[in-house]
Amino acid sequence: MKTQANKLNSFLFKLIKLVGFVSIAYLANLFVTEWFGGVNPLIEFSSVGLSKIESTDSKNRIGLGVAYHVCKDNLSHSSDPYEFVDESYQAWNLSGGRFLIQTRVYTSSDSGLPVAANLICRLLKTEDEELLATNWRVQGIQVNIL
Repeated sequence: MKTQANKLNSFLFKLIKLVGFVSIAYLANLFVTEWFGGVNPLIEFSSVGLSKIESTDSKNRIGLGVAYHVCKDNLSHSSDPYEFVDESYQAWNLSGGRFLIQTRVYTSSDSGLPVAANLICRLLKTEDEELLATNWRVQGIQVNIL
C-alpha cells in the first residue's frame, strides 16, 4: 500500500512541476511578445474587449480593405515569397486604433515546396481617415505554417 502512495505522490509531484513549467513558459512568452512588440495571435485573440468586425458600413469595409492591401504591400517588399490565396480576410478591432488582419498565404517550405500558412498582420490606424493607405502603419507580421 505504501508503494502505491509513493507512486501517486511521485506522479502528482511531476504533474505539478509540469504545470508550473508551462505556466512560466506562457508568462515568458507573453512578456517577450509585449516587450518586443511582436505579433502573437494566441494572446491577441484571447484579449478582453476583442471584437470581430462584421460591419455593413461600406466605408468601414473599404477602410479595412485598404489596411489589408497595406499588409499585402508590406509583404511584397519581404525577402520571403508569399502568394495570397485570395482576397478574403478577417479583421478584428483591438481598440485604440489597433487592428488585426488574418488571411491565408502560400509560402515556401525548407524543402522548397509550397505550403499553406496563416498570415496575421497587426496594424495601427494613425489618423481618422481610414481610406488613405498612409494612415495605416504595420506594427507586426507573423506567418504560421499550417
